[in-house]
Amino acid sequence: MACGRLGLPLRTPPLPLWERGLGGEGRKGSRAEGKDGGFTLIELVMVIVVLGILAAVAIPKMTSLVNEAEVSAIRGVAGSLLSAGSINYAACATGHSDCQTVDSCNDVFDRLVDTVDTAQLKAKYRVKDDLAIARGSRVACLLELIADPSITAPFALTGTVAP
Repeated sequence: MACGRLGLPLRTPPLPLWERGLGGEGRKGSRAEGKDGGFTLIELVMVIVVLGILAAVAIPKMTSLVNEAEVSAIRGVAGSLLSAGSINYAACATGHSDCQTVDSCNDVFDRLVDTVDTAQLKAKYRVKDDLAIARGSRVACLLELIADPSITAPFALTGTVAP
């Protein structure tokens, strides 16, 4: 038996808790000894429960984000249509050659939008009520998402007549 400086027998230090297990002594075949590389059933169940909770929280937030994105997109398109109508009104008021006749809400797609593919816009959005617009009068039009008619955005047009 080995002895220390004072002649007392040397004791080996106790194993750390993760190596001892709950019983105090190392158990045969434990992962701490490197003999078992798998996971216990309780560990797998806990991972599945945590993933289930994360999925239950994340999926409603994702669907909410998709809806918010659609609302933002239709508001952006409606703002562009309002801008196109205002530019056209200014062109007509100054007698510019780019003036287009606008006598209904639906004219915005056919006559005012020329920088993007009109077919793509018509495939995704439509004017809800195609109101007639008299020259010089301003009408509030409503743009709606074809896939979800509850998502709408207003825009205004002023009636114009090309020279």
